[in-house]
Amino acid sequence: MKDGLILVYKRKGNNSRRVVENISKKYNTKAGHIGTLDPMAKGLLPVLVGNSCKLSKYLMEHDKIYLVEMKFGYHTETLDIEGNILEEDIQFRENNIVDNEFFDRIIAAMKKEMGTKKQIPPIYSAKKLNGNKLYEIARKDKEKAIEMAREKAKEITIYNMYDISLKELWDNNPKDIVLSFKVECSSGTYIRSLVRDIAENMPTIAVMTDLKRITVGEYSFDYEEIDEEKEKNEDSQKEVDEIILKEYTEELDEINDSKKLTEKKREKLYDVIMKNFDVAVGISTVEEIDKLNILNADFLAMRRALNDLKSIRNEKEYTVLVDGNLKIKEYVGKQFPIVKGDAKSLSIAAASIIAKVTRDRFMKDLASTYPDYCFEKHKGYGTKAHIEVIKDKGAIEGVHRKVFLRKILDEPKEEQLTILG
Repeated sequence: MKDGLILVYKRKGNNSRRVVENISKKYNTKAGHIGTLDPMAKGLLPVLVGNSCKLSKYLMEHDKIYLVEMKFGYHTETLDIEGNILEEDIQFRENNIVDNEFFDRIIAAMKKEMGTKKQIPPIYSAKKLNGNKLYEIARKDKEKAIEMAREKAKEITIYNMYDISLKELWDNNPKDIVLSFKVECSSGTYIRSLVRDIAENMPTIAVMTDLKRITVGEYSFDYEEIDEEKEKNEDSQKEVDEIILKEYTEELDEINDSKKLTEKKREKLYDVIMKNFDVAVGISTVEEIDKLNILNADFLAMRRALNDLKSIRNEKEYTVLVDGNLKIKEYVGKQFPIVKGDAKSLSIAAASIIAKVTRDRFMKDLASTYPDYCFEKHKGYGTKAHIEVIKDKGAIEGVHRKVFLRKILDEPKEEQLTILG
């Protein structure tokens, strides 16, 4: 494999850079990850290899989903359990019990962090300020690092926090209170900072005790199937830094706007996309297009595809990238329009290939049913030959759109005839 995308499970305690180096050696080519993971964090680390590294600018800013665990009543310099404990809130741990009232307080504290806001990064992080990593500055001058972190607060978005659970642990006296949840957030979000901010809203202190990234953009994995202890015990003689979850071949690099590809290339990439990605196709009928108009019928087909995709991916929420400058009408989920998206987004480019090949194959099926209309040649577009055969043999009920037929029969222009949108 010279070019492509590899989904890697990074183990806790290992460095993202080390994982990339291992992948580079394994495949004997250059490699680069899409969004680093702190050594304490585990989970999904997409790695691009070979010429596919140039796709990183399209993938780096994807939203992420994490599974988070945090413990109240402790404060460390790193904001996680691995740092030195600087402060404890024993009174908070003694005076609170996990009941409905406490759960409501937690929900209220979490709601304050929803939406878009400026987030102060942890001083012990790899964020670069003036060419230096923040943790390097903190080791020399902690107060300076704190001041610089506040000045460089970055705007992030917390879209959703869900699957929230609380538990009490009695290993310590007083007891520990642990909160677990999933968070969907924008690129660049520091979960350790989110943990700190949720605790401050209680008000108290807290540290992150566990972090697992389960989704990066459109890529995810079944995290419940990964048993780290089992993997370690099976090969105790060798310390493994990562687990290869899935490989996307160099053909990924060939995905482009369908209009810029030959029919043969589109057919080849169609099979690649169907094999490696979750795909759903929505279709509007000729009658629906005539009734709604082509734009609203497009929106209807998009909503149908998204409904089918939800059942395939079994996710509560994801961000929809829409080709163009309009959002999908009557769709309540998150969406982001991208002008000329098929040239900027790998997902949209792949979708354009699926749509084009699906439509062309439908035209070939029509050609076998109605051979005199030569659908296999003009693919349903308003070519001169297509218009002439309609005038000669008449329109086909349920295939040709009535709205445009009226215009064509009165004023034959090639661009005025379409089939199925």
